[in-house]
Amino acid sequence: MNNTAKISLTLFRAGSALIRQSEVEKINWKITRGDVLPKIPNLSERDKDIVVRHGVALHHNRVSSQVMQLVTLTKDAYDEFTGACPSWADPRDWKKMSKTGKINAHCKVIAEEVGSQEYDFTILED
Repeated sequence: MNNTAKISLTLFRAGSALIRQSEVEKINWKITRGDVLPKIPNLSERDKDIVVRHGVALHHNRVSSQVMQLVTLTKDAYDEFTGACPSWADPRDWKKMSKTGKINAHCKVIAEEVGSQEYDFTILED
């Protein structure tokens, strides 16, 4: 049994996820008398601008990112993918395919089974 990584398969899933950015945004805020007492009729403009409270709020922005699933397949899976014809493939077409074509066919089936919109794979060096 050979458990060394041979194929890296990336599945691009439907939907997106919100990921927090590493930079913190500082938001300065203040509350004035005009904010606290808006309905007092004889409050002058100068009194309305007097700051009652102030402070800084720290905020992490979130950005939308596509959901990806990374699957690492072993050398044994590589040998199985490039070996005998699977039941879902035509044996005549399978014999004509290159190793990369056979792996692509298997990765396509995996992507369809998990409901992935698209996929990409890389064959890793030994």
